[in-house]
Amino acid sequence: ASGGNDYMYDRIVAITFDDGPCSRTTNRLLDGLKERNVKATFFLVGENAESNEKVVKRMYEEGHLIGNHTYSHIKLDECNISSAVGEINKTNEIIKSITGEDVKYIRPPYGAYSDKLLSHVNMTPVLWSIDPDDWATTDTAYVVKSVVYKVKNGDIILLHDIYDSSVEAALEIIDRLSSKGFVFVTVDHLMLDYNKINKTNYYTLEDKSVNIVFTFNNEKINAVKKRSKSLPPEERVVHRLEGSFGNVWLNVALEQYS
Repeated sequence: ASGGNDYMYDRIVAITFDDGPCSRTTNRLLDGLKERNVKATFFLVGENAESNEKVVKRMYEEGHLIGNHTYSHIKLDECNISSAVGEINKTNEIIKSITGEDVKYIRPPYGAYSDKLLSHVNMTPVLWSIDPDDWATTDTAYVVKSVVYKVKNGDIILLHDIYDSSVEAALEIIDRLSSKGFVFVTVDHLMLDYNKINKTNYYTLEDKSVNIVFTFNNEKINAVKKRSKSLPPEERVVHRLEGSFGNVWLNVALEQYS
């Protein structure tokens, strides 16, 4: 099931899809999501969006969040800044021409990007916390098991809507997790400041002054605007949430503002 505007649940997850849209498989997925009243987040490849405008329009009209996955699925950290920005901007323009809205979120292909690139793009990157490698197998049961047995509150699930097996797995994952009491939200809702999970306020980290709670040797450590490179490699986070934090991606537990 999909939550409303107030998320007072202790089992919230975001299910996300990369590399589409594909008219056949994405429409089948959208049918299943609509039937289950679940909202998802789609990170679109620009050239695919360009050739599937009706699918993108349907996606938007049915309340799903649409993000950027570059125009041709390039590794953003392996090309020059001009080319990378061009890939991102071109995709944003294509999506906006269909939906009429600016694109605020980007998932860099392979999770690869640079701090320098982020300084040129006014977007929030979104990575993931569960990746069943659905693109590498047609074994639906394996994909479902890889997600259902690992998922926990606040997770972001990565799947792909261009494979039949992935669509089948996604719908079974939703059914299985819904039966366990999980509520599906889009990634913007997962990260907005009114989300409350286990009485903890979750915020996007960019340009925020927040208390970030880590554990190190079972001892809690509070760090305000602390960069990940300064933290010991043995750190283990209390609860994972992905967000942009000083151009560094972290999985963190957030408490109330200090």
